Amino acid sequence: MNARVAVLVCFGLALHRVVATGDSSAKSNRFLFSSTGLASGSSLSVLKDSEAASLTDCTRQCSENHELCSVSAIASGQGVRQCITYSNTRVVGTVGEVAANWTVAENFTDVDDTLTKWSYALDCSELYSRGFTTDGQYLIRPDPSQAVVKVWCDMTDSPGGWTVFFKRYDDSVNFHSHNWAGYKAGFGDASGEYFIGLETLHGLTQLATTTLKVDLWGNNNAFKYAEYSSFAVGAENTNYLLTISGYQATSTVQDELVNEANGMGWTTSDSDNDNWGGNCATQRQGGWWWNGCGGAHMFGPFNIGVDAVDGNFYWRGFYGNNYVGLQAGTMKIRRDV
Repeated sequence: MNARVAVLVCFGLALHRVVATGDSSAKSNRFLFSSTGLASGSSLSVLKDSEAASLTDCTRQCSENHELCSVSAIASGQGVRQCITYSNTRVVGTVGEVAANWTVAENFTDVDDTLTKWSYALDCSELYSRGFTTDGQYLIRPDPSQAVVKVWCDMTDSPGGWTVFFKRYDDSVNFHSHNWAGYKAGFGDASGEYFIGLETLHGLTQLATTTLKVDLWGNNNAFKYAEYSSFAVGAENTNYLLTISGYQATSTVQDELVNEANGMGWTTSDSDNDNWGGNCATQRQGGWWWNGCGGAHMFGPFNIGVDAVDGNFYWRGFYGNNYVGLQAGTMKIRRDV
């Protein structure tokens, strides 16, 4: 038998797996994140040796390993192929390139072996519906005309498939000293503290009705949350106008968005869109959907346990209508699919 071998290298959906430390069953510990790092080097370790109906099916199996991987697909005279997937291969490609970045080392010429590139999901809820159920860092593409975006997906908080667009817990990233361009583009990294950026957040909330959940941690890992059934962020020409409603009665912390921030554009030190005589972003230190400078401030400086309205990271209702600094927080959305 003259076997023809095609070797491909995949820069897959998940760049690397990121794990939560602490007891995974204890909700209060889920804000502690650490990274396992990227696979690297040129050594091969077999993940799976199986049969595949086609080269496309073999590459799909590679993608489903959620790892950086390569495949060897060997054709037989009967049209059945041996599909071997490997881990720890040297990466070919960079973030933002065409979906899956398949590189064919040797042509595989069977008629039915046209390689189909892996399509990126719109968001974490689509990934969840595809069967990805592990919390971690993934690539998504909310807008097919734009580059892929690296995000943290919370797959284990029921009902699963949450796209985390804001995550802070250790003060390793500055959230407050950004101008309009900085908040538009986003900052940090999904493996740790980050904000996805207003432009991407706008795109994510235009796909369908979107639920927002705000998870908050205070002193001694005290946990509370607020959930809203409808959340949308307008385009830049609306100043990223916030439209939010449907505060859920099951929430464990009082609403600070519907009454305070709904209908407001984003305010920064260089773009004042609030209803106060001064600039709330300058006064409170950090961008937000400011109205009269009250309510919540998720982008303020990190001052755990400090009661200070100016220059603090707080949700006013967490400690009973005061401004004590929080220990950690995430904001995440889930699209109806």
